[in-house]
Amino acid sequence: MKKSSKLIFCGLYYLTVLVSRFKKLLSTKTKLLLYKAYILTHFTYCPTVWMHCGKTAAGKLEKLNERAMRCIFNDNISTYDELLMKANMPSLQNRRIQDMCILIYKVIYATTPTPISGLLSLRSNECNLRGKMKLILPLKSKLTSKYGLHTFRYYGPKMWNSLQDEPRTAPTIKRFVAQIRKITFDTCSCFLCCT
Repeated sequence: MKKSSKLIFCGLYYLTVLVSRFKKLLSTKTKLLLYKAYILTHFTYCPTVWMHCGKTAAGKLEKLNERAMRCIFNDNISTYDELLMKANMPSLQNRRIQDMCILIYKVIYATTPTPISGLLSLRSNECNLRGKMKLILPLKSKLTSKYGLHTFRYYGPKMWNSLQDEPRTAPTIKRFVAQIRKITFDTCSCFLCCT
C-alpha cells in the first residue's frame, strides 16, 4: 500500500504543479474545471480503499487537495474549509464517506456484484421503531482494530445506519446521490478522525 500510495501522491503532486504553472494564464473557472476533470478524479478513485488508508496518507491527500485549491483561487490566506466552500465541494474524507454510502445503496438495491453484496446484510424489522433500511453491524466483541473495525464491512453499515430515513429510503439512485451530496459528515467516528 505504501508504494502505490507514494506513486499516487507523486502523480497528484505533479498535476497540482502543472495547474500552478498556469495559474496566471487561466481563469479561476477554467482552473476549477481542469481540477475537477483531472485531479479530483484521482482523489476520488476507489474511495472504499482510500477510506481505510491510514491517518498519514489521508492527511497527505487533504494537503495536496488544499494546495490545488490554493492554486485554483490564487489564495494563500483563506483556510482549507473556506477554499472548499468557494469551490462548493466537500472535503476528501467527507466525499469518501458519501461515496461509500452510495456503494451501500447500490448493494441494498442489488446493483453491485455478488462479492460486494455478500459483505452486508439488511436488518429485518417487524416493528418500525428506529428507522427503515438499517444494516446489521458485525459484533464488535469479535472484531479487533487490526482485523475488522477498520473495514468496509463494519464502518460502512455504521455510517449507513447514522443516516436519516429520508436518504436511505430514496426511490432512485439519482435522488439518493443528490441527497447524500448535501450531507456533511462532521461527526466522523472513524479511526482516522478519532486517533
